[in-house]
Amino acid sequence: MNKTKNKNSHIANNLLIVRKSIGLSQRAVAAALYIDRSTYTCWELGRSEPNYNNLKRLIDFFNKFPLPITLSFQNLLDEDLAEKGFFKTQA
Repeated sequence: MNKTKNKNSHIANNLLIVRKSIGLSQRAVAAALYIDRSTYTCWELGRSEPNYNNLKRLIDFFNKFPLPITLSFQNLLDEDLAEKGFFKTQA
């Protein structure tokens, strides 16, 4: 398995930024989501990406913490999805 970070994974970088900004370990986030720590680590390293259901769970989890709007995981995720073409932009 290639252990280098997927440089195209904004979700991975955003998970890292948000998690560190609230001072939680990977283990703590994984435990809160009832997933294996290695699964969360792979998401954060860009080796894989969470599916839709897990993205929803991540948003719900991170929304429990007071974050500046610029660090809101929902906002960061919306930017990622828009960049990948999931949202139409207004002309």
